[in-house]
Amino acid sequence: MCAAFFALTALCSCWPLKDTNKIYTIVLDNGKMQRTLKIPGAYLPEKDKDNSIGVWVQFSYPSMKPVVSRTPSEDSIELFIKMDPDKDKSSISEFRLSRLQQSMKTFGGKSSVSHIGKIGIYDVYTDEYKNPDYITKTYFRTDANGNLICIEEVPGLRTSSKKRYSNNIELRYSFSPTLLLTEVAVDSAVTKLVDRWLEN
Repeated sequence: MCAAFFALTALCSCWPLKDTNKIYTIVLDNGKMQRTLKIPGAYLPEKDKDNSIGVWVQFSYPSMKPVVSRTPSEDSIELFIKMDPDKDKSSISEFRLSRLQQSMKTFGGKSSVSHIGKIGIYDVYTDEYKNPDYITKTYFRTDANGNLICIEEVPGLRTSSKKRYSNNIELRYSFSPTLLLTEVAVDSAVTKLVDRWLEN
C-alpha cells in the first residue's frame, strides 16, 4: 500500500518551480510546533509551493542532484519530508513492526506474516497477503542515531523506506529495488541531504 503510494505520487509529480536557483523556505507545522527547511527550487515540484504538513523532493543517487522527471528512474529517489503529529507516540516504522508482530500473535500459524529472523543487519519479516506469489519483505534496522528504519520490498513496485528523523520529522522515500543492496549508504546520503536543509 505504502510502496504503491510512493510510486503513484512519483509518477504524478510535476515539473520543478521556475526559479530553480532560489532557496525556498518551507515551514512544516503539526499544530504543536514548527520546523523550517531551506530547499533549492530545483528540488521542489510546482504543486508543493505551500506545504505545512510535508514536502516532496526528488533527486538522483549518488549525486543527490535534483531530478526533473515525471517518471522514476533507476537512480532517482522520491522523498517526502513530513512533520510527525506526535513524537511521543510510535513512529511509522515502530507502528509497522508492531502490526506485523501483532498479526503473528493473533493468528499464529494461520497468519500471512512470517518472521524470517536476522539477515545481516536486518530483522526480516515476510507477508504473503494470502498469495504465495506476492510476498512482501519488510526489513528493520536502526540507523546511526538509533532510529528504527522500515524498508519494504514489494514485487513490481519501488522499494520504500520510512523512519523518524530529528525527533518530530518523518522521512519516507522510495527508490529502485536495485539500490536495496546499498540501502545503508542510500539512507545516510538522504539523511545528510535533509541535514543540510533543516534549520536548527
